[in-house]
Amino acid sequence: MTQSTTAVETLDTSNHNITPTALPLEVLPKTQKTHRPTTLLSLLRQAVDTQPRHGLLIRKPHVESGFEQLTYERLWDLATANAHTLLHRGVVTPGKPVVLFFEGYWQSVEWYWSVVAAGGIPTVLPPLKGGEKSRNKELDHISRLFDHPYLITTTSSSSPFDNHGGFQVFCTDQINTPSHSVHQYAKKDSRFYDRGNGQENTTCTILFTSGSTGPSKAVKFTHRQLVTSSLLKCSTNRMGANDMFLCWVTFDHSVALCELHLQAMATGSNMVMIPPAEFSQDPLEFWRVLSDSKIAYTFAPNSFLAGATRAYNDARNQQTELPAYNFNSLRVLFCGGEANKTGTLKAAADLLSTHGAPDNAVTAVYGLSETCSALFYNRNGPSYDVKCKYAFASVGVPLPTNVLRIVDSGLRPVRTGAVQLQGSMIFNGYYNDAKATKSCFTSDGWFDTGDLGSLDEQGNLVIIGRSKEVLVLNGQKISSGELEYSIEASDIPGLEAGFTASFSIWSDRTDSEEVVILFNPAGDQIGDTPWLRAIIGQINKAVIEFCKKRPCLVLALPKSELPKSSIGKLSRSKLKAALLAGEFDGFKLSLAANQYGDNFMSSRQKAISHIFEDRLQIPASELSADLPIASLGIDSLGYLRLKSGIEKAFSLAKPLSVPQMLACQTIRDIDSAIDDTSREELVPYAPVKVLRSTGSKTPLIFCPPANGGFLNYMALWPRIPDRKILALYSRGLEWGQQPFRTLEDMLDTYVAGIKDEQPTGPYALIGSCFGGIMAFELAKRLEALGEEVVFCAGMDSVPGFISIVHKATDERHILALILESTGAINRSDIPGFLEKLAPVPVDKIIESVPTFLAPGALEDAGLYQVKLGNWIDVSMSMHLIASDYNASGATSVYDAFYTANPPRDTVVPDAASWRYIYMGEWKNHVVGASNYDVSLDYADMPSNRRADRPLRLHRISGVHEDMTTLVNIESLSRTVNEALLLREEEWSRNKDLYS
Repeated sequence: MTQSTTAVETLDTSNHNITPTALPLEVLPKTQKTHRPTTLLSLLRQAVDTQPRHGLLIRKPHVESGFEQLTYERLWDLATANAHTLLHRGVVTPGKPVVLFFEGYWQSVEWYWSVVAAGGIPTVLPPLKGGEKSRNKELDHISRLFDHPYLITTTSSSSPFDNHGGFQVFCTDQINTPSHSVHQYAKKDSRFYDRGNGQENTTCTILFTSGSTGPSKAVKFTHRQLVTSSLLKCSTNRMGANDMFLCWVTFDHSVALCELHLQAMATGSNMVMIPPAEFSQDPLEFWRVLSDSKIAYTFAPNSFLAGATRAYNDARNQQTELPAYNFNSLRVLFCGGEANKTGTLKAAADLLSTHGAPDNAVTAVYGLSETCSALFYNRNGPSYDVKCKYAFASVGVPLPTNVLRIVDSGLRPVRTGAVQLQGSMIFNGYYNDAKATKSCFTSDGWFDTGDLGSLDEQGNLVIIGRSKEVLVLNGQKISSGELEYSIEASDIPGLEAGFTASFSIWSDRTDSEEVVILFNPAGDQIGDTPWLRAIIGQINKAVIEFCKKRPCLVLALPKSELPKSSIGKLSRSKLKAALLAGEFDGFKLSLAANQYGDNFMSSRQKAISHIFEDRLQIPASELSADLPIASLGIDSLGYLRLKSGIEKAFSLAKPLSVPQMLACQTIRDIDSAIDDTSREELVPYAPVKVLRSTGSKTPLIFCPPANGGFLNYMALWPRIPDRKILALYSRGLEWGQQPFRTLEDMLDTYVAGIKDEQPTGPYALIGSCFGGIMAFELAKRLEALGEEVVFCAGMDSVPGFISIVHKATDERHILALILESTGAINRSDIPGFLEKLAPVPVDKIIESVPTFLAPGALEDAGLYQVKLGNWIDVSMSMHLIASDYNASGATSVYDAFYTANPPRDTVVPDAASWRYIYMGEWKNHVVGASNYDVSLDYADMPSNRRADRPLRLHRISGVHEDMTTLVNIESLSRTVNEALLLREEEWSRNKDLYS
């Protein structure tokens, strides 16, 4: 029977009595001459017996030494030893779920298998998202679902669960098992850990859905389903022990576990594991890893693949030297999780085939968590969909022992209808949720995916839409209802409740789905006014906070265009159809939704808008002359790319200074700044830069870190609302200026500048690293002048600053750190760069830099030789000042924000020392502080002991090097805003009390 006939015959519903457990394992391919695995643990045992030296190659963030190997043999030993401990301590009860929460791959994999080995059901919790309220709501749900379960995590990640109280928390780093005991436990009688064998149809793993239609549901998998899935995938994909897999998805996702890890284990293959942020921050790194690691099998969603292909083409068009890629080993790069645009897949396939990959390596797939990830594979490659003129790729036919039917609402076979499935890889139900399970299975036992599809003439499935109102953004499912609720719960003045609708539309520009928000302003006031623009801005912010994506359109409509059904519901599908049909175009024109002023007044302003598009992928069509640049979510590297693009495009004789660039709040301002660069006179040094000139609350002053600038804060300050924002700027960064040589000179200059801009208090200051020390010293001086300081804070700042820094900092190291911070080189490039630079005389290092970098790298990073020299001089000066610094005296208040682990390249030995010794030293420099202030984070203190604490410690997300970047900025800004508002409230209350 041909492939196409098989697919068409799946329209027959007579097989509706097939169940997952009724399909015999005998239909599966034998992978070894030994017994076929029947449980997860026997799958691992098979890998140990056949390929003990193969396993996982794990790269951790910010680690220079490359990969750390966890072989299958080592994994077996660790898992079985840990299983003994878990059973002995009562953490695991065989057959019961145990929740796992880890931020890294090694611990996720180790403890997943440890729970499996102990006979428990590992329940892998995704990263916690949203604000504290939404996180607690999700944790409430999980605690109830599993009845106050054990949760295994690390001490550094345990705070949300300790505070919540709904979990029995077990921290793995509190276990002290001698290394020789691992081997001892691994050889113990199998009764300690091999409780799954012979129970193929029992639940062995639980993964969570994305929560797109309400609270996350817990998907149950049996041993039989996961083993069957793994063996079917490795057989039909023809993978072998010498093929290399690549995983860059968090381990809680079904792609990571079902599609990659277990399939690699079934073949005895090695698998490279890369943290997701490494590719999202640098898409070209994806192609390099595929080539260098000889990857045969991996995953990429459509939106990422589009961006990575665009980055490659942009680099080639700009004549950037690219590595000699070799993709000869690549067999399958599967794309799923969202709609796959044929043009995107074809462009990626062309790139890959140019460097040796087969034409059909790019494989469109279809599946869900409930189907053990991918169930359908398009083996023909994008060329088939191009030939058929499909806008979106077809996804092929299901894997053997699984069947498809397409039916209407009466369960009658149709050519286009609901996609429903049965077979060996389909889950049995959701844990402790009979209602949700019943709702997704039909009366005759088929799983209803909630998607709509059809079969083409060759029997390939084509997904044409979703029956459920769910947005799929960057591969993540987002509930329209929850997004709308989040917007309306933001208490936006002028937003009419109950008339907000959200849906997604396809964007050819981004090759992905984008969010559209329709809303009704109070009184149907849809005219283009500042009042309406303010509402649109706040809706933008609410959407970004909820789903980390800026909507492509926020459109105000009168109520007459937002009709409700008889039961009071808006029809998103009808509104979407009306928008796409152009029925709302008149409102877009009258509103000019994302426009903050007049249209462009000059051709140069239009040219500037295209630089935004080229350098930052922000469409020129969405920009206007007076759109606030701060609303675009640009980080420090983005500003540098923008600055470099402007200087190149207009051939500026004198580069824009960083203060000039950052003083530009609109494109109109940039236009004026270009004219200013033609003037010959020097701009006098000004120690204070105004980033925002208005606000009703206490102004916030950002203090410079050791590099002297304030680019570190470019993602943070726009998220500090309703305040004037000031930034201190070191002398010497611009041409003709001399750096500060003493701390006294620097502090005197800064205090004078602050008083000029804000003559009286109360004052609020914050800085990162050495900037937190500057905030402390300035607060002391201001208080000595009789002023009040309501807020003084540091991020990863400690009083003994210089005691944690290695002394061997010279011009070469400073240069390398500057190049890394601006994106000119990667962290992994630093050792080689320093080695090349070692023989170069100090007075020649700057002019030699371009010879060691890719062509144009300095300019793309916004650096020139003169600018680079200034930056090195300022950084060296700051380090010399810091080397003589010893904290003394005290301020009235201090808030210390810290990351869980110490910064790299310091002498701090571990996380505990960083938190309790180095951060704890602040108690000696805050009036009235005590040991209690540093014994607990402020959030962990009992509510009756929080009031008026002079010293407060707050743990923040990320690591030192990325705490203020876009990856962690939402969490950081939320924590800083809460701390700042609380200090102001207490100051105001105390002022009223004593006045």
